[in-house]
Amino acid sequence: MSRATVGKLAAYEDAGGEGFTPEGEAVVYLGAAGGERAAAIARQATSVLAVEKSPVAGLRLVERAKAQADLVPVVGDARQPEAYGPLVPELGLLVQDVAQPDQVEIFLDNADRFQPERGYLAVKARSIAVDRPPEQVFDRARERVAEEAAVREIVSLDPHHEDHVMIVADFDGASP
Repeated sequence: MSRATVGKLAAYEDAGGEGFTPEGEAVVYLGAAGGERAAAIARQATSVLAVEKSPVAGLRLVERAKAQADLVPVVGDARQPEAYGPLVPELGLLVQDVAQPDQVEIFLDNADRFQPERGYLAVKARSIAVDRPPEQVFDRARERVAEEAAVREIVSLDPHHEDHVMIVADFDGASP
């Protein structure tokens, strides 16, 4: 697989992560881009609410969702879960692939609002801080997530996504 075509969840699984199993779950996917991965997840999950901020990618997401009833597109800001909150069913999984300096807080705000059982946070070190080593950024992200949830695993997404990790967290209080 080439680096450009491997999504964060696929890179996580390829790197030996425990895996992502959405079967029978409702999923909120933050940073869904054009919706290719969200649509694939929706075919396995009960439903996927896919949030994308970019109007250009959001248009592709909306078009893709027209052919798939279990994919609910939202062109909006993941920082504003109250805007799409009424569309979220009882949530099983939260997935976030948002390249922003406050990506960890966005993830935790959405988790606090929607109470998922498990969350998958793709941390992009260079989006958070270009002036610190990625390991420091990852350590701080892990510490911050651990304040709110049980961190299940942290998996490097190299070589597919340089300076990225996937943090998997259980929000139901269960230990890994």
